[in-house]
Amino acid sequence: MRNPNRLLDMTHDGEIWLSMCGSEDSSFWNPEMHDVGRCFQAVMLQTPTLAVLATVSAYQWGKSRGLQTWTGAGAAARVPASLLLALLGPSRLLAARILQPQPLSELLAAGTGLVAWAAHAGCAAAGPPNALVLTPIVAQLILVIMSTRSSVLSDDGRLVWDVATLISLSVYILSLILYFRRYRHRPRRQSCRHCQVPESEASERTPLTGSSTGETVWYGGFHEDDDPAYLGTASEGANPLSRLLFLWVSPLIDKGSHGRLKSTDDLFDLPSSLSPALLGANLRNALSDGASLMRALHRQFGVVFYSVGILKLAADVCGFAGPLLLNGLVKYVETGDENRPSEGYVYALGLCLSTLCGALFSTHFTYLVALVGLQLRGALISMVYRKAMSVPGPALSSFSTGEVVNFMSTDTDRVVNACASFHAFWSIPLQVAVTLYLLYIQLGLSFLAGVAVTVLLIPVNKLLANKIGVLSSRLMASKDRRVQLLAEALAGIRTLKVLVWEDYFLSLINKVRSEEVKYLRGRKFLDALCVFFWAATPVLMSVLTFGTFALLGGKLTASTVFTGVALLQMLIAPLNAFPWVLNGIAEAWVSIGRLEKLMRLEDLDPDHYYSKMPTDSGKIVLQLTNASFSWSSTLSVLKNINITIKKGQLVGVCGHIGSGKSSLLAAIVADLELQSGSISLTDPKTAVFGLVAQSPWLQRGSVRDNILFGRPYEQAKYRRVVEACCLDGDLQQLSAGDQTDVGEAGAALSGGQKVRIALSRAVYQDMDIYLFDDILAAVDVPVAAHIFQHCVLGLLQGKTRILCTHHVHYLTSADAVVVLAQGGRVSSFGSPDEVMSELDAQEFKKEESEVLPIDSMGDTGDTKDLTVMSQNEEHTIEEEERETGAVAWNVYASYWKAVGHFLAVAVLLSVTGMQTSRNLTDCWLGYWVTQASNNNVSTDQDQNFYLTVYGSLAASNLIFTLARAYLFAWGGIQAAVIIHRRLLNIIIRAKVSFFDTTPLGRILNRFSSDTYAVDDSLPFILNILLAQVFSLLGTLAVTLYGLPWLVLVVVPLVPIYYRLQATYRLSARELKRLSSITLSPVYSHFSESLAGRTTVRALGGISRFCEENDRHLEASQKCQLAARAAEQWMGLRLQLVGVAVVGGVGLAAVVQRQLGTADAGLVGLAISYALSATGVLGGVANAFAETEREMVAVERVLQYVQSVEKESQGGEQPPYGWPAQGVVSFNDVVLRYREDVVASLQGVSFETRPGEKLGVVGRTGAGKSSLLAALFRLTDPSSGRITIDRVNTASLCLSTLRSRLAAIPQDPWLFSGTVHENLDPEGRHSPAELETALRRVGLWGAVRALGGPAADVGPGGKKLSTGQRQLLCLARAVLRAAKVVCVDEATAHVDAETDRAIQCALRNAFQQSTVICIAHRPHAVADFDRVIVMGGGKVLELDSPDALLKDEKSHFYQLVGPQLQMRFS
Repeated sequence: MRNPNRLLDMTHDGEIWLSMCGSEDSSFWNPEMHDVGRCFQAVMLQTPTLAVLATVSAYQWGKSRGLQTWTGAGAAARVPASLLLALLGPSRLLAARILQPQPLSELLAAGTGLVAWAAHAGCAAAGPPNALVLTPIVAQLILVIMSTRSSVLSDDGRLVWDVATLISLSVYILSLILYFRRYRHRPRRQSCRHCQVPESEASERTPLTGSSTGETVWYGGFHEDDDPAYLGTASEGANPLSRLLFLWVSPLIDKGSHGRLKSTDDLFDLPSSLSPALLGANLRNALSDGASLMRALHRQFGVVFYSVGILKLAADVCGFAGPLLLNGLVKYVETGDENRPSEGYVYALGLCLSTLCGALFSTHFTYLVALVGLQLRGALISMVYRKAMSVPGPALSSFSTGEVVNFMSTDTDRVVNACASFHAFWSIPLQVAVTLYLLYIQLGLSFLAGVAVTVLLIPVNKLLANKIGVLSSRLMASKDRRVQLLAEALAGIRTLKVLVWEDYFLSLINKVRSEEVKYLRGRKFLDALCVFFWAATPVLMSVLTFGTFALLGGKLTASTVFTGVALLQMLIAPLNAFPWVLNGIAEAWVSIGRLEKLMRLEDLDPDHYYSKMPTDSGKIVLQLTNASFSWSSTLSVLKNINITIKKGQLVGVCGHIGSGKSSLLAAIVADLELQSGSISLTDPKTAVFGLVAQSPWLQRGSVRDNILFGRPYEQAKYRRVVEACCLDGDLQQLSAGDQTDVGEAGAALSGGQKVRIALSRAVYQDMDIYLFDDILAAVDVPVAAHIFQHCVLGLLQGKTRILCTHHVHYLTSADAVVVLAQGGRVSSFGSPDEVMSELDAQEFKKEESEVLPIDSMGDTGDTKDLTVMSQNEEHTIEEEERETGAVAWNVYASYWKAVGHFLAVAVLLSVTGMQTSRNLTDCWLGYWVTQASNNNVSTDQDQNFYLTVYGSLAASNLIFTLARAYLFAWGGIQAAVIIHRRLLNIIIRAKVSFFDTTPLGRILNRFSSDTYAVDDSLPFILNILLAQVFSLLGTLAVTLYGLPWLVLVVVPLVPIYYRLQATYRLSARELKRLSSITLSPVYSHFSESLAGRTTVRALGGISRFCEENDRHLEASQKCQLAARAAEQWMGLRLQLVGVAVVGGVGLAAVVQRQLGTADAGLVGLAISYALSATGVLGGVANAFAETEREMVAVERVLQYVQSVEKESQGGEQPPYGWPAQGVVSFNDVVLRYREDVVASLQGVSFETRPGEKLGVVGRTGAGKSSLLAALFRLTDPSSGRITIDRVNTASLCLSTLRSRLAAIPQDPWLFSGTVHENLDPEGRHSPAELETALRRVGLWGAVRALGGPAADVGPGGKKLSTGQRQLLCLARAVLRAAKVVCVDEATAHVDAETDRAIQCALRNAFQQSTVICIAHRPHAVADFDRVIVMGGGKVLELDSPDALLKDEKSHFYQLVGPQLQMRFS
């Protein structure tokens, strides 16, 4: 009769139970001990409870915000107790197996306990467990007590282990009790940041950081010390374990996951080794002895850079151990001795340990390489900035602005990215060589068939790499041209809109972009070919290797085949990466060559450029002796200049347009090339000057910041300077006073205000020598007189002053006068009495009549350019928008649409087919091996069948791989073209208000860094993401199919994996956004500095500007460092998850071997796939996070595409021949720039007469420029009606309206191109018409000397003087022959003779046109038929100058005084 206590009859299931429990203890109830049987305890009680503990602990661990430090009574005992409990079961089992074999129930319980308590150790390190974890722990305590009781009764040798387990578990629970007691009574921490120690409780003996009782004492110190969220310096003070496991990064991840990464202050501080200033200084020292840039970088970073290669080598060695241990494990599963099961566990443990070591080595290698890359980036950007600011102007002019900006952005990034590529360059061949050797060991000479494929592809890939390098160089050149064109277009966007040249510039930029895309397309398709070759190589090698092995009679065993499969899979990553490595190195080499050209430029050496004044020179402070200067080695602008200037003298410089007045000042400040002769100073080492350029340069910031220019604020001195420069009245009108933001390049100010702020800045610096370049031309006459009297002759009395001016009447007060003739020669130099006799007496008389003393002209400034907003508009530079949270799905949807629905679906299908065919190929190989092991492949026909199917699956994989590579390249290019086109269209056609509130550098960042990401980085990483995701799915499917027991390991790891990647993504995307935001100031400051480099250098501000650049760079570096550290924090943890998978695979394989259910073919296939799980898991998470970060570039582009408001392009077409008479009518027009500001025009009404010349005068902020802004619809009126020849302009097509009007702005704008292109870019006029227009404005001679209409004017028209640029703008209006012409003081920057020529041209060329002119000069007002006097946004008066001057109470009389009366009399 059968024992009723037996669980099962001796059926098949009963046999399984006996094999698990053993024959001694397979019953449910043990009557001898009056307790449940040990097998039942192990299988049905302990194992499920431990499984619950493992799952809940893994969940809690994954849910926690990273590893933290928990302190308090008993807290330090929890992790050691958990680890001890994890080791007790396996150690008892190993000790027992030495004496006798143990049943599988014990193995199962011990293995589950190891996983459960190991997971719980991580949970305990992350914080106190909750009730979900306590439940299985208490259950375990009860079960251990039961097991201990059984050990006491049976006395079977397990008592010691059970007692140890009971003690450890009791200690653990006791530590929890103590913790919760302490937690319950813990005092709340003070919330204030600077809580001082009360005087009654503190003394000079009181410790700063604590009291004698051990309680925390708060003290007032540095803000960072009291801020609980302050992270400190990166990795500073971290212990070895924290550095090893990147635990020091956990607080950063915690802040990011809670949404507390708002600014760079929330990040780690940079260690001194990453200080941009220090790195830049070291690189300059390395370059100082004439070393090449490559040698200097090698000298500075070589030791550290090459040393980290040891970690790479160690990681590779650990990687090679995997296939070798796999071979031993599969052999054990296939033919192992059942009496030696420990052999299998040794192999499984070895797999786990080698994977763990490889994870640690590779993670730290990647992080250290990233640190070296950050050092390179800091050194190069700092060096590029300083070099660009330090070299002479002629030398830097060999590069365009776009090229110099790309030196700092794209070229630097390519050099940094090459750091990892270099180590991969030597590591990949090593990996391939060792792998091929191991293949030879496994498969003999059959591996040569696969090697032949690699050898044949080497020259092909070399050819492709060379071609990619050539295309990259051309791509960068095209990108430089595009950025340069765009920068010039944005700099003159208002003029561009008034001229209706948007379509021309769109076509011009799109043409350059098409050329850029052509090279991008060629490079991407070559990249796709590289990807195909290198992805196809492992498949071809596998087919040829195993096919050859089988045909040569080799036996396909599981250990041989799947060791070979694992080795071939090791080839996939390096072979796929190698083309990118070659590409990266080629691009870096090109970029280093480009940077080398900049670094080879000689810095300005004052001792070389200037000569030291002889000791017997007396009071002479500046002397030019036979000095000739040029902008380049071939184009001389000043010849044989001989000038001597003494200390305290006022020297005037005059001459016709193009005679070289501005060039003379540029020569003095060393912004020209000294060809011959000498220029001497008292002390060349301190060659600084108070320079005020003709086109004043202002830095973004407040008015006060621009005036102080880094100097300390001294109230009395500051007030004297402001009053002397006639700026006090303007500051009173500004709502924020001198704290008003001047905007991008002073966009919020009028031309005169910019000049006076620049003058105040120079005066406040208290220099010995001052250089003024026509500073009186942009201001009204009384203001000019005030500045000359109170500043030039007053506050600066005793200083050496050189004044270039067209207003020769000021020269009578000078000590000496220099007259320059055409060709850059000095025609006269002497006292005013001597020189003035040579000047035109009539001209002098006219000029003198214009500056008779006036009590008050009222306008302390002048009007703005017609394209600049009214003074009533509060100019505010908006902070750059920053999205928060996850990248919105509409961003992904927009990119999907840009790629195209059909193309996107085709890409997904090709990737799916590629991965499916790859997995089926390997599965078929496993099936083939299984059949061969069972002797089912006995004939050549059977073998040919298996080989044919195997080859067919591999061929389908190659087809899908090729399709995926090319479809993805095509899709990425398609998206890049569409996104850039949409961005360009929206920006060029945006309303002017957008440019008033958005810095130019911020916009250019969208077209440089963000566009580069969309063009190149995003498609690259998105391709990797799709491949990794499908690879992970295939790996899991094949592994779980081969080892179903692995699900016990995978299930607890899923919540950990999910939580890790979710937590990391929250931080990663915020870090990416911060990186983008902190990068914009670097570019903006660089562009701003390039525009004002002459002024900055003359004022001695290069060092301060370099420090400011280093501060911006440091903020960007902090973001980069935090992002790299977070990446490795995540990468290590994901690789540890992979380690757990590998360990689980090894354990599952041994257990299934013990149970007799292991299929050697499937097990080998599963293990070979599992070895790649570590890389795949990390690859998916990193690729997903990186894709999200790169998708931020699309997000930033979409911010502009979706939020920037475009100008309305619709409307009616006017009647034929409109306008015929040019009658402009304003009817109760109200205009405001924003809803929250006062209207700039308040009910303005007036009407012109046909062909009338109408002047507009008024104080600053009166609304003069707003009239023209409303007429050109730069800003649409809020109400009212504007008509031209009775046609409402609001109903017309905007481009048509502007094309029928002409405008001449105060600040001339030219772009890189020929004279012809700047006059008539659309080619609507004949060469004869161009010549006629140039002759009518008196510019034909200068253009012919330059080389004719086909001559290049240089970037921004640098080859022409400011006056010549203004004349060219006048010629544009002459060519247009419009019936309505708007002029904003076009004669501000020309001499008297040219002024008369312009006035004559205005009268003659526009006899039949209505001319509306904002007038600054009284003599210009006298030529008008009528005058509008504006005030407070209203028309105060409208009448002829004669009529208004007869009424002494009129506003017009108050503005111009008796000057015009005298003129008319």
